[in-house]
Amino acid sequence: MVAAIIRPGRVEIHVEINNLDKDARQYFLDKVIQDKPTSGAFDMKKLLMYTTGFTGAQLEMLGKEASLYCLRHGLPAITQDILIDQINLMKYGEQHSYLSPEQMFEEIATYEAGRAVISKVLMPHVHIEHISLTPRDNNEHFIADDYNDVQNNMTVKDFKDRICVSLAGRTAQIKEFGFIDGMNTGASNDLQQATRDAYAAIAHYGMDKEVGYININGVMDAKVNVSSTLDTEHYHAKIDMALERWMQEGESSARELVNTHWKTIESLSKLLLEREIIYEDELDEILAR
Repeated sequence: MVAAIIRPGRVEIHVEINNLDKDARQYFLDKVIQDKPTSGAFDMKKLLMYTTGFTGAQLEMLGKEASLYCLRHGLPAITQDILIDQINLMKYGEQHSYLSPEQMFEEIATYEAGRAVISKVLMPHVHIEHISLTPRDNNEHFIADDYNDVQNNMTVKDFKDRICVSLAGRTAQIKEFGFIDGMNTGASNDLQQATRDAYAAIAHYGMDKEVGYININGVMDAKVNVSSTLDTEHYHAKIDMALERWMQEGESSARELVNTHWKTIESLSKLLLEREIIYEDELDEILAR
């Protein structure tokens, strides 16, 4: 019996290893710099920023890739520029963006700081586990929050607050970097969430005054089950107009709130660039100042 239980594949131990923090990454970078032929000065602060999100295996590979680059090009030693080029190749592949990694991190920090601050302003009861410059726990989110407290029995205000928070990141990014440089594809998930929330409030919960107390699924069922001609196109047109109005109102509210709390957003953004990750207790402390 015991032998069957402990047979390979029956009992498994899973050990979760998150992304390395700065001290851990510096240990690996020091090994690369000290154990291999190098030339010139190395800005550790810059290298730590560039290697945000790297694992130990990736940092060991970095040393090997940098050495191979020197061999291929007949170079006697690894320089900081060579390390940074190899870091970028490992993270992004061949360069397709004109943005430097520094600017990418600055944009992410501003985006996440905007979302976090406006979330705390509008929905202080929603827990923000952390904000980060890199995704955590193998998901695509840089900010981990918990909407469980507002999922049940949501009001019009709850929906509109969520829409505003979803739009706050892009709004902050545009304020800092301008309409052209500050608008990128990184807001896709939040825009999708905002649109879903607005549509649900209008079409499923009857929360728009002009559209009225309807559930679009009920209207469609009625058309199928009742021998009458209900004009569902009429409802869809009204819903589309209301959806556009709700999104515009959310954008306007986000812009006003970001402007009002801009100093806090700026401070949090700079701190995030310095620390890479900020957890809930520390975030509450910062925002209470």
